[in-house]
Amino acid sequence: MHVAFRGTENIRDALSNIDVRRVDAKFQGRQVRLHSGFYRQYASIQSELRALIRQQTASREVDTIYLTGHSLGGALATIAAADVATMFPETPVHCYTFGAPRTGDAAFVHLFDQHVSSNLRVVNEDDPVPMVPISPRFQHVSNGIVIDDKGVITAAKTDLPWFVRPLLGLAYLDPSAPIRDHDCGVYIGRLGALRSPHTRH
Repeated sequence: MHVAFRGTENIRDALSNIDVRRVDAKFQGRQVRLHSGFYRQYASIQSELRALIRQQTASREVDTIYLTGHSLGGALATIAAADVATMFPETPVHCYTFGAPRTGDAAFVHLFDQHVSSNLRVVNEDDPVPMVPISPRFQHVSNGIVIDDKGVITAAKTDLPWFVRPLLGLAYLDPSAPIRDHDCGVYIGRLGALRSPHTRH
């Protein structure tokens, strides 16, 4: 089964108006804290998604689940992957996101890494969206890669220290800052034109 989440259409508004409040959430009894806006959007389709997966796994129509999304859709895919992986532990769950913002706290990242079978978090080098929210209360899940404008890939660094985030985040919120690197078409183009299969160190 493949599940794709659509991202926002207005990137500038998403960056400047992003809500940094957190909300408690439970996945099979494990409590974590998530971005309130992202979780609210996911909660609106959570029951329907669970019911569909339950039906198809019971009938053996599905043996593996892939979740993906770009931009805010990547945040929803990340939450969904953790939810589905804990709800259906016998079914492999894989998550692939592109230009996704930070989604939850350290407890969520730990739960995600523990239960999701595999994931890849793809970031274009100058994409501003993965820099938000800049609050240290939010973290990225692991296994990130960065693609530059020459198509060279590098392993994403571990999440930035809290005191560095505001400096970079505010720079990206500048109305004059380029946001071309966040475009879904740019992601598709760079993935299709990768020049090297090797990761540069």
